[in-house]
Amino acid sequence: MIAAFPVVTRSLLQRVLAILASELPLAGDPLNVNVPIGDLGADSLSALSLQYEIEEAIGIAFLDGEDFTPDLTAIQIYDRVAAKVGAA
Repeated sequence: MIAAFPVVTRSLLQRVLAILASELPLAGDPLNVNVPIGDLGADSLSALSLQYEIEEAIGIAFLDGEDFTPDLTAIQIYDRVAAKVGAA
């Protein structure tokens, strides 16, 4: 799946997925990007923790109302990150 993305975008995707995979207790290998992170072990608090970790690692900030929630999938999270950095 990652090979279908352009190189710059692929690098960002890999970084986001690596963070999610390392923090989600039920992530599996490979991480299923179409499953809500809540189904992979995230609750509301850990979803926010993932958001803060991604913000720090990538150097972006989400506004109030853009918080990560357990119903988001990994690919939806990547889309939000990519939009913030202009890679989408």
